[in-house]
Order: sequence, then structure tokens, then C-alpha cells
Amino acid sequence: MGACFIMRELARMGTLTTEYAHPHCYAATGRMRNLFRYAFNCEVSEGDQGSRDIHNFLVAHLGAERATFGSSFDLPFIALIEGLKGGATDVPPIFINSHVQASWQENEAEEDW
Repeated sequence: MGACFIMRELARMGTLTTEYAHPHCYAATGRMRNLFRYAFNCEVSEGDQGSRDIHNFLVAHLGAERATFGSSFDLPFIALIEGLKGGATDVPPIFINSHVQASWQENEAEEDW
């Protein structure tokens, strides 16, 4: 997970310019894996494989260029997670679905947030 953070920051700063680095720029933390599991029905592995899982999912649904979120990679998801953790009420509509929201809250109580 630490390597993914370093790769993301190097890519964001423009030090790493190759697109081959992109699959390694998403930190697959427990929170991130939970988000993808409950919001997108996408199982994400731990570690570097999880980073590739997230990247592959995003590329499949958004395309390679949009999957990086303008070189922000996982940062928009981290902001969303922090908002959910803090009880934000202005979350995207996908979280309004009562099943998804209940699953998220149930898992939040069980996981280390």
C-alpha cells in the first residue's frame, strides 16, 4: 500500500510520466476496498493487486484517460470516504440506495475506519 501512495504522488508531480505506472497509483486500503465492494459491486484485493483491480475497473467503466481523474487517481475516492466517515449528507446518489447505505454503515461499525 505504501508503494502505491509513492507511485501516485510521483505520477501526480509529473516525475513518473509513463502510463504504465497508472495501475500502481491506487491505495487499496480497507476503506477503499469497502467502497468498491458496496458501491460498485467490485471486489478489490489487498496490496498492489488491489491497485490494479481498482485501475482495471475504472478503465473498463471510464476509459484509460478518465480513470486517472486528472492524475488524482484515488484521491476523489478518499475524499468521498472521509465524507461518509464524517456523516456527510451530500454524498452521491449511489449511496442513497438503502441497501448500499445499510451495508456501508454495518460494515463501518465492524471495520477499522
